[in-house]
Amino acid sequence: QFGYLEPGALMQAKPSRGPSNGGGVVTVIGAGFPDSKGLQCRFGGDGTEVSSARRQSSSQIECSSPLHMAGNATLVVLQDDVSISAGALHYLFEPPLSVQVLEPSVGVQGGGDLVTVSGAGFAGGKRLRGVFGRRAVEATVVSDTAMTCTPSGGQGGGEVAFSVCQVEGNVCTWSGLKYLYLEQP
Repeated sequence: QFGYLEPGALMQAKPSRGPSNGGGVVTVIGAGFPDSKGLQCRFGGDGTEVSSARRQSSSQIECSSPLHMAGNATLVVLQDDVSISAGALHYLFEPPLSVQVLEPSVGVQGGGDLVTVSGAGFAGGKRLRGVFGRRAVEATVVSDTAMTCTPSGGQGGGEVAFSVCQVEGNVCTWSGLKYLYLEQP
């Protein structure tokens, strides 16, 4: 026995852009999403970039962005490998963030020293945060290859890992770099 399923309406992808190395959470807002375990998001037209989706409600699903070549892609919703969406959304895959240098890489335990981060992929309207250990601080994008941020205080003395996170999609780039908090006398 077969049933007919009205196509779901697609209205918005949040965020509508993410890194080409994948891993970002994408919320698809629309209408008519069925309560099914077989929901998927397809990025691009060839069907190879498919990720499973979780239904949040009949008007919202979440999926992860896959690894994809940088550039524009279409985004459609599938159920058991069959498109159930009327139309498609646009999603922009951006080159991934990379972090190469922290200057300075040492600061006082109380924080407050401006740090310049050199790398790539910072521009394009992205909201970024610098993460010192477990503490995230807002970053100011200077150019595609530079951003600045100010580490917060309250950290114990010692070395902490540094990373950059894109606020939309909550995607982080682990740099392998360290920041040293000097204990104050």
